[in-house]
Amino acid sequence: MIPIKLTFEGLYSYQHRQTIDFEKLTSNHIFGIFGTVGSGKSSILEAITFALYGKTDRLLLSGDNRNYNMMNLKSNQLFIAFDFTAGKNGEVYRVQASAKRNSKRFDDVKKIDRALYKKINDKFIPISQEELESTIGLSYDNFKRTIIIPQGKFQEFLQLKSSERTQMMKELFGLQKYELSAKVKNLELENNASIQNLSGRLEQLGEVSVQQQKELQLQLKEIENNLQVLLREQIKHDQAVLALEKLKENTAQLSIYQKKADELNKQKESIIKLQKDIGAYEYCIIHFKNTLESITVVQQKTQALQGEINADQLLLQKTQTDLNQLNIKFEQISQEYKTIERIKKEIDDLGKLSEAKRLILKINSDNQRLKKGEAFITELTHKLKSMEVQEKELMTTLSELKKQRPDIETINRAQQWHLHNKNLNTLIDDTQQEIKTGNEQSSKLMQQLRNNLQQAGFSPATDDLKQWLEELSKSTEHYEEQLKNINKQRDSLLVQSGLETYALQLTDGRACPLCGSEHHPKPHNAGDIRQQIKTYKEKAEKTEALLQHNRKLTRLIERYAASNKPIQTQLKTLDAKVTRILNEAKEHQNKIVPQYKEEELLLKAAKTYTEINNAIDADEKKLLQLRERYAREVKNTEKYNQELIKIEREIDKNQSAKEILLRNIPDKLINNLKETSSEQITGKVHELQSIVSKTTMEYEHLRKQLEEHQKVAAVLQSKIDINKKHLQSENKHLDALQLKLEADIANSSYSTKDNILSILSLQLNIEASKQKIQDFHNNHQLIHNEIQKLILALNKQTYHAEKHQKAISLAAEYKKEIDAAHRKHGKTETTLSELNKKLTLKKEITEELAKLKLRAADIDTLRKLFYKSGFVNYISSVYLQNLCVAANQRFYKMTRQSLSLELSQDNSFEVRDYLNGGKLRSVKTLSGGQTFQAALSLALALADNIQNLTQTQRNFFFLDEGFGSLDKDSLQVVFSTLKNLRNENRIVGVISHVEEMQQEIPTFLNIVQNPETGSHIQESWKT
Repeated sequence: MIPIKLTFEGLYSYQHRQTIDFEKLTSNHIFGIFGTVGSGKSSILEAITFALYGKTDRLLLSGDNRNYNMMNLKSNQLFIAFDFTAGKNGEVYRVQASAKRNSKRFDDVKKIDRALYKKINDKFIPISQEELESTIGLSYDNFKRTIIIPQGKFQEFLQLKSSERTQMMKELFGLQKYELSAKVKNLELENNASIQNLSGRLEQLGEVSVQQQKELQLQLKEIENNLQVLLREQIKHDQAVLALEKLKENTAQLSIYQKKADELNKQKESIIKLQKDIGAYEYCIIHFKNTLESITVVQQKTQALQGEINADQLLLQKTQTDLNQLNIKFEQISQEYKTIERIKKEIDDLGKLSEAKRLILKINSDNQRLKKGEAFITELTHKLKSMEVQEKELMTTLSELKKQRPDIETINRAQQWHLHNKNLNTLIDDTQQEIKTGNEQSSKLMQQLRNNLQQAGFSPATDDLKQWLEELSKSTEHYEEQLKNINKQRDSLLVQSGLETYALQLTDGRACPLCGSEHHPKPHNAGDIRQQIKTYKEKAEKTEALLQHNRKLTRLIERYAASNKPIQTQLKTLDAKVTRILNEAKEHQNKIVPQYKEEELLLKAAKTYTEINNAIDADEKKLLQLRERYAREVKNTEKYNQELIKIEREIDKNQSAKEILLRNIPDKLINNLKETSSEQITGKVHELQSIVSKTTMEYEHLRKQLEEHQKVAAVLQSKIDINKKHLQSENKHLDALQLKLEADIANSSYSTKDNILSILSLQLNIEASKQKIQDFHNNHQLIHNEIQKLILALNKQTYHAEKHQKAISLAAEYKKEIDAAHRKHGKTETTLSELNKKLTLKKEITEELAKLKLRAADIDTLRKLFYKSGFVNYISSVYLQNLCVAANQRFYKMTRQSLSLELSQDNSFEVRDYLNGGKLRSVKTLSGGQTFQAALSLALALADNIQNLTQTQRNFFFLDEGFGSLDKDSLQVVFSTLKNLRNENRIVGVISHVEEMQQEIPTFLNIVQNPETGSHIQESWKT
């Protein structure tokens, strides 16, 4: 992605519309955006990222109210327009974002609308967010890590967790396509299922062979020949049988039709009579049937009504008789019913007397319980006094034991003193051993250094490293000066050698390419220059070798110094530690507990304390148990006292209830039943209650019966009256019908009603009878025709059953032989067909199984290769390794050949420190400046990879932090690195407030903030 133009308004500190011409800004390949802190430098980057992705790091959360907070507080609208090129062919794209403030509510900023376009044929066509991100080739998070890096995010890639960095590699370089584990697993499952399926099918086929196929084919051919002969013979015999069967059938049909003709002749007279009856029946139906049926219906109704009236009158008489008897019974039971109230009063008095006797028994029982309870309370009181005595004895024993127990605080203090004393002695021994080991390591390193120096031809007389380095430095400076002079003289000879090339090409009349002269009186002659050049080259190589030798010795000494320095520092620390521990041990002796100076006395005292303490614990446990029992007994005493109080109250309550009951019972009843028990009284109560219940039930039953009979008598009388009225009406209707019938008979050919009824009693089905007559005539004609046809067909032939049966038997024998031959042929043919199918299937399955097993081996190889995400992680590691190599080309130079980046086994970044024996250490140990250098190198390497991935012609990289943490020398290295990027066809933008940076970058934007009008952009090429 290469920016072309950015226009924005109302964004953060920018009130008025600002436009940045990136084509001019990026003309020198490196540019800067400078300004004071808070002037609005980073807002330019946010404008670009929000336009592209609709997101910003500053306002990312849902509660940030981005719409309101992004808009300048003095502006009523926000606008961003960003033009850029992207993609392989450098297509032009435009993204716009805009929003307006609600004129009525200041804090209500409408939704920020974004529109995305691609320029096609000089027209901007809308596109989707997905299409735009696909063209850029980066997600929002990866865009911030590789192209436009906002504040606080520059070191993110360097310090990402290995899993997050691997995921980033997958997204950047599309490594998801290598996630093939699941696909291989599916292939393996499908292939194994196919192998299992084919193996099972092969087993189901059983043993089949080509020899079996040939034998069956021969058998089939022989059966077919035999079958042809049998079929020809069968045809002949079947034709003879068919002719005889046809003769038999025609003879039988002729006999049948002749019999039918005889039967029809017998029916002729009855058919003629039926025709006469149908005429008379139809006349009676039309003229008399309806009237006769109506007369019959009315007669039936009158008979039914008369019968119903007679039955109801009989029932009414019976009901009246029953009603008289019920009235007599009801009068009797009414007299008994009047005595019920007196019986109920007697029942109530008996109930009260029974309850009073029960209360007397209860009072006597409670008095007995009260006496027993008082005796039990007295016993509990004696028991409690005994426990109190035991408690006092245990308290005295515990007091004596506690006086005899040694002081535990003194014992603990003495134990701590002895323990700390042992620890101090152990610590002194261990520290002195560490000092000894450190001195041995230092001596060993010095001896290794001397051996290495002696092997290199350097044998110093003293152990002064500083003096060694000064000697080597002087020697190195001498060799460098000598090499400089040699190279200078060699360069001069090389120039002369180059002139000789031109001199050899000079000819009179042709212009010299150096001076232009056409006359060359004395051309240059190099003579023995080549030999001199060779000599100087050898001298330079020898001097360079001596120089490298000195540098190697210097690195050996510096490496020793770097390795020995931590050891010496550690030795000083250990010496101080020993001194401190000795002083602490001396002070510790003054804190000894005098009575336990000897550890044996301390152990004896601790043992005595434990024994006495155990005895105290045992007695305290007994005391606790005693007190718990005492508390339980006290609780029981209180409980029994409460129960006694309840019994006394119950006695008083029952006594009062008894007196009240006796006052409400007649004295006569009390005296009569004085010796009668409560159970006997209760029995008498039940007996009286039974009498009351029985009398009441009988009274109610008779009353209901009486009411029901009265209702029935009324209903019957009403019904009889209604039915008599209906009977009178129906008799009038019957007389009218009789008169009509007599008139119709007089007008007909019939003399009496009985003649008409006789004809109607025939119950003829007119349509069926007419159809029967028609069928008779049709059948008679049909049978006559069929008889004539059969006589012609027989042609005077006679059927013989014996001849026919013989022909059938012979044909059946041939048929059996043919059926047997067909079955044998079908069975053989089926067996052969199945065998052919099995042989073909076996061949196909065997070939397919071989292919699948070969494929299974290939799939197994793929499964191991793509197990889980191993292959993708491997590819990611390769990309990271390549990225690390590319980054080291700058980082190694930035750190003056002292540091390089490497990948650990888990794809975390580590640093190899060449100033400390080339050992590895964590990137977290880098200084602020070194961390910036490493992050910058990785970011530039990532940008190169993105350029290759998107196939763009140029690379764009924007950085918004880091320079303030660098020292002057490191800043100079960064300046040099950024300048060199111009030669790599790359555009680099930096945002900084460091003054030295502005002096090094001639093309820049300066952001100036005005309190009234907001931030403004000043372009360096316009000032």
